[in-house]
Amino acid sequence: MEPGTGTNMLQRLSQVFPALQELILITFSLLGLALIGTGLLRLLPRHCRGRGPGPAICCLVAGSLLLALPTSMESLSHSLFADADPRRILSAVNPNHSPGRGLLLVVINFMTLIGWLAGGRGLYLIAQSGGRLARGLVHLLGGVCLVNLLPLAHAIGTQLGIETRISSILEAR
Repeated sequence: MEPGTGTNMLQRLSQVFPALQELILITFSLLGLALIGTGLLRLLPRHCRGRGPGPAICCLVAGSLLLALPTSMESLSHSLFADADPRRILSAVNPNHSPGRGLLLVVINFMTLIGWLAGGRGLYLIAQSGGRLARGLVHLLGGVCLVNLLPLAHAIGTQLGIETRISSILEAR
């Protein structure tokens, strides 16, 4: 392997993350539209026999939140972490960084993408639950924590009294 090949690979991989994030958001927006349509169909009298409007309302609410997934995640992020920005994918890997720091940046970005997937899946599970919200809420809160991995790490470091050590490890500048 040539010197710097690992850094070049990390640079290329980090350039893909914004496009993947947009793909995830577009996919969940389309799923949100489908859930809104399903919820509206479930409100028709012939589809609601014996179940009441609960499942239809869950579909409508979850579909609306999925349609506006960035805003939904941002609201939850600001509720849990005061200075969070969930739409942020960290900057591209700087060739001046050590390969270890570049790898850490790629892993953090990958975890952010997994957080978007978990948050969207949580909203979808809420729509499919028909009133049992626990499983969907766990996925949703887990997704918010993964999307805000750096603020979460700083908060944990502050609680444990090791914030300066956490800051020196995670500083990606």
